[in-house]
Amino acid sequence: MRNDTIPGILGQELFVQYAARWLEAVESADPAVLQRSFETAGPDGQPRRLRACHFRLRHIIQLVSVVGAAHIKASFVLVPTPAPDGLPRFTLVLSASNALGARVSSYYLAEPYELPAEEAELALGPDEAATLALGALPAVLGREWARHWRQAPRIEPALFASAYGYLRGYSFELSDFVAVLAGVQNPEAGGLVLHFGLHEYYRPDPVAGDSLGRLFGLLLQLRGADKGRPGGDGDDPGYNMGHPCPPDC
Repeated sequence: MRNDTIPGILGQELFVQYAARWLEAVESADPAVLQRSFETAGPDGQPRRLRACHFRLRHIIQLVSVVGAAHIKASFVLVPTPAPDGLPRFTLVLSASNALGARVSSYYLAEPYELPAEEAELALGPDEAATLALGALPAVLGREWARHWRQAPRIEPALFASAYGYLRGYSFELSDFVAVLAGVQNPEAGGLVLHFGLHEYYRPDPVAGDSLGRLFGLLLQLRGADKGRPGGDGDDPGYNMGHPCPPDC
């Protein structure tokens, strides 16, 4: 499964294999394949929809420390799991690339992560207009996108279909990840959570005219980190400054 020599690092061969599995699922004629890849067993044994992925702060610090890096790419993959059904599950892989788009880091695999069951909404802090760092989102946006994801009747290929084809991931500016780390005191505490969301908007359709569409997106949020702020709980506003791949791969 993983590159067991270095925990959390995925080798090139496995990355190619897992990324291909993602495309097979989203292009599958059987919609249940994609649906099940976003499910995990809840405490009651019933399927629960995946809502986020998690990366250690130490790994994020390593990624933004890569000399020559200009972008951080979040790639979509399906990885095998020890689940009883034996089906692969969706997760994310991060890597750094230079200004020409060439990869300049290893592949960092997300760790299993489940938001607390009682957390009904994305935690974006009490200030609806919080702008603690570059590009911070008003809470209403993050909550809307996260709510659309939670409440979607089913996970289907149309949610990942852009004008350029099926999504394979998102590309972020390196500065987006650096901004998230601003003020962190303890790199061993907390982590970076990438929440799943759905952007809902009207878009042109050559056949049906303007129609309401939805597209899967990611929200970056630092959670549980010691930021040295009096009274701070370490949860920062969400960010969504990524560019879809394709076309920006």
